[in-house]
Amino acid sequence: PDYMNDVVVPSWKGVAVGHLLRKRFRIPVLVDNDANLGALAERWWGAARGVDHFAYIKLATGVGAGFFVNGNVYRGASGIAAGRRSTWCRASRTWRTSPSSWPSTRRN
Repeated sequence: PDYMNDVVVPSWKGVAVGHLLRKRFRIPVLVDNDANLGALAERWWGAARGVDHFAYIKLATGVGAGFFVNGNVYRGASGIAAGRRSTWCRASRTWRTSPSSWPSTRRN
């Protein structure tokens, strides 16, 4: 996709980031979340080469997942297939989760 997911980055809704970067740098550009791109990299060059169905689990400052179903990135109805997103809170040393359909910061 050329667009950022407006659930994750609401202020970039309607901005064709992929198109703008391709035009500016004249190179192929994919715009997606880090877990989906990690899954894509595994499918192209890594352990999931030739595998049509798999889950890529990303552990960093948060927990994410990218899913491949029938050889394609699975996005789900909201564009974010993983149902929850988590972040590590250093102060309390706990994981905090929120539904993926809710941005971490809401503006009304």
